[in-house]
Amino acid sequence: MIIYFSGSGNSLAVARKIAEKTDDRLIHLNDAAETDLAGESVIGLIYPAYSWDAPLIVKSLVPRLSISPAAYVYIVVTCGSTPGNAIPTVIEILSKKGINVQYSRIISVPDSSAICFGNNANEQFDKFGRVPAAVDEIVRDVTERRQSLTHHKRGLQANFINSRAFFPIATWLVRQHVNNDKCIGCGICANVCPCKNIALISVLVLLCAAGFYVWGKTAMARAYWMPLAVSGVFLVAVAGGLFFANNPRIEKFQEHYQESPETFVQAELDRTAKSDHDLNLIVYTVLPIFVIVCGVLVVGFKDSTHTRAWLITLMLLGSFLMVVDSNTKARNSDYRTKLIEARE
Repeated sequence: MIIYFSGSGNSLAVARKIAEKTDDRLIHLNDAAETDLAGESVIGLIYPAYSWDAPLIVKSLVPRLSISPAAYVYIVVTCGSTPGNAIPTVIEILSKKGINVQYSRIISVPDSSAICFGNNANEQFDKFGRVPAAVDEIVRDVTERRQSLTHHKRGLQANFINSRAFFPIATWLVRQHVNNDKCIGCGICANVCPCKNIALISVLVLLCAAGFYVWGKTAMARAYWMPLAVSGVFLVAVAGGLFFANNPRIEKFQEHYQESPETFVQAELDRTAKSDHDLNLIVYTVLPIFVIVCGVLVVGFKDSTHTRAWLITLMLLGSFLMVVDSNTKARNSDYRTKLIEARE
């Protein structure tokens, strides 16, 4: 069984290649932490190095794994340069559970650290060319059940970077943001995000509803919980629909492009032209009118607490959707521009 965690997709790609060549099965770390793996004779752990250490989610979920002490356990870490303490951290966690790691290797892939490697990931694409040979070596060693540990000792720099004094400051200084100018709204990031952080806005709305219900002191405050709860459920449904639709959508796009790049580009130009027209109508006509009408009705129903709560919530939801659709319109335009450049 191969247990993987992947943020950008590099570790997932490596895990898939190793699973294919060893005829093994894949399971995400989130699911593995809730699964009894005691019957597995071979366990592979594949994950990236974050800030010269194992990702926080790996450090929090690996202790929950149920692995037999008799199992052959190996670790593969993907990283841009060196893994730091990514391997020894997990080795120490597993050793406390009486589990020995027999084999460890790293695979060099494009790094996601803009601090160390700059903002242009394209300059690192040559690293992908070395991945197949590294995978073949790991597959051979694992198949032969080799006992060989590399990068298994802690380093002074990694210890400092991940110390309690420095790490919180570093993560605050390099907190990440979405570049809306380059995002084309494909949804891949939301689909692969193991923590589902990008869909959490709906959960926050539901928490606000619960807060109004539990701690609301006035009639107006308590009146908000139901409309907020309905809005939260609506956003959950939308996020869930997009999440489950992304994989078939991406596969369909890939198939169409491989069949005929020219036909695909033209079809996408037609689709984005229609989307641009629809988004213009929604952003500049439908949603503004909806928000204005709700605002007028709020004034008209000033004596009805519950109706005002519903209308104000609908105003906020409409405003939120207007911002989202406005960003979608901008990304659609950028995507269309790139399609026109590709056709030319």
